[in-house]
Amino acid sequence: MSINNVKCLFGVFICTIFSGSALANMSIYPMSVELGETGATQIRVMSQSDSVQFVKVTEKQIINPGTPQEKEESVDGFAKNSLVITPQKLAISAGSQRLVRLVAVELPEKETTWRVYFEGVSELENSTAVSEPQTTSTKVGISLVWGALVHVAPKKVVASVRLDASRGLVINDGTLRIPLREVGVCDQAGACQWQKETATIYPGTEIKVSSLIVQPGKQYKARYYHWLKKAVEEIDLPISR
Repeated sequence: MSINNVKCLFGVFICTIFSGSALANMSIYPMSVELGETGATQIRVMSQSDSVQFVKVTEKQIINPGTPQEKEESVDGFAKNSLVITPQKLAISAGSQRLVRLVAVELPEKETTWRVYFEGVSELENSTAVSEPQTTSTKVGISLVWGALVHVAPKKVVASVRLDASRGLVINDGTLRIPLREVGVCDQAGACQWQKETATIYPGTEIKVSSLIVQPGKQYKARYYHWLKKAVEEIDLPISR
């Protein structure tokens, strides 16, 4: 009895159980990358096998990241604002490593987020040869499908968030994601009481931040990590009703 196409998701990678020898005994680095103004970056694929491996690389765009509506969608590799991967298929010699280059065709109006998958495939999938009939096998192996998170910078950087008083939501109406570090409740003189906050708000999304409750006569600010500048910055958090 053979076992085929049984997949399980564990954090940053997917494992596939199959009959036959193991595929893609590999790792990737880094697991998260950012494409800044240059619109290009790279990921290293490292073999931990004693034989040649074949790896297929694909990408999906994350829609509504960081919200309950988050989902992944396939995008035409030659569409505007898409992410181009080279190479998309590669062979890695035993114990060696290869670089995969990621390039944004055109920087988007708003920051976009992607997941790039690295999946081990059999040698037959990279060959035009006619395959021999497979015999039944009870040998079980595990293939890892690694998923790297990719952020692409916007064409024009605008950091802008506001607090919707009626719904108690923080809205990102800028073009850059806002990884909050602290939120401040301030009096009219500008003195603030700061509280740690680790939520990330992506462009065009809104989230509930439990530490922010609108109070009469108060003003609000936020400290966030500006990933393009590699620095923590402070921003006003105006109230909208």
